[in-house]
Amino acid sequence: MKSFHKSEVVVVGGGIVGCAAAYYLTKEGARVTIIEREGLANQASGYSAGMLNPLTGIGIPGALQKIAMASFQMHLNLWDNLMSETGFDFNPSRRPSIDLVFNESDRSSLERVYRTCEDTEGFKAQWLGGSEIKSISSKISTEVIGGLYTWGNGSLDSMLLTRALASSAITSGSNLLETNVVGVVNQYGRITGVSTKEGIIECDEVVFAQGPWSNEIENWLGIRIPVSPLKGQILRTRLINVETYPDYDLSHEGISLYRKSNEMVWIGATEENRGYDITQTVEARDTLMDRASVIVPSINESEIIKHTVCLRPITPDWLPIIGKAPGWTNAWLATGAGKKGILLGPAIGKSISDLITKKSTGIPINGFEPERFQ
Repeated sequence: MKSFHKSEVVVVGGGIVGCAAAYYLTKEGARVTIIEREGLANQASGYSAGMLNPLTGIGIPGALQKIAMASFQMHLNLWDNLMSETGFDFNPSRRPSIDLVFNESDRSSLERVYRTCEDTEGFKAQWLGGSEIKSISSKISTEVIGGLYTWGNGSLDSMLLTRALASSAITSGSNLLETNVVGVVNQYGRITGVSTKEGIIECDEVVFAQGPWSNEIENWLGIRIPVSPLKGQILRTRLINVETYPDYDLSHEGISLYRKSNEMVWIGATEENRGYDITQTVEARDTLMDRASVIVPSINESEIIKHTVCLRPITPDWLPIIGKAPGWTNAWLATGAGKKGILLGPAIGKSISDLITKKSTGIPINGFEPERFQ
């Protein structure tokens, strides 16, 4: 197979992590080639609800806490300049939300969220009674006895954010190739080229950011990369009576109604272990609508505009894999961000860029090294 292209850094994967890595690498002057076989942000990065919550989730509080907050702050610092630079309006904002309480056991499960928000600069939290919930909107279920109001989480269009990061890198001199990687060319533990269907791309460094498909790399590098897909389905609905619908994100027992622009509400999301199956299912649609109608009964009157499916990359410990591939001098792994991929994208991308260009990073990635699975 003949060489047809040369690049300082090849980034395999055109999702949020790969595009963030390319963005920060180009800011350091590197010439980057992004390889994506199905189009930028055409997998989970393009179909995420785009919610950025650094204060809750698996690993928070815990191992994910520091990098989640670091990446959230990077988002805030990034938004205005990136939109101005690229012209991509990915509609970023900080959103109010209410976790609804239907019985007292719901309230006790939210106590930690309340304390965390109260103790975190830039976030707000307040307990609401049933009458206060009813005064917000008559659309919310009359069975609600209260709720936890929080403010500070982020919301954005994840597809446009991902493409904005790639656009900035490309404008700065990097390349995008739509092709399929089939292997690597190596010499004594160093990758000298990436093999594609079109030929070999010679390179100095390689970043593997293939999300749920990261286990393809195992055969190429001879190491263990235990990333598996977690299927998620989301419904996008158009409201009938927009004026009376509350301008909040509403949640209860793992289901959320995300208020998007004007008349749109997204309902998500399922969590299904179905391998690489990306079919839309009637079961998921009905489950999401049924559980959403517990929160807002009239949501059943809305029109389902789009039903999306994505696969999130999950590791056995639900923590990302970030760092140099064991046994290799110039292969880097950036994957396994799970349900926090959009939130963690900037931090993972920047940390990989730092490691390649500066040999170290100030981003808290301790505990995410690939060696833990070898």
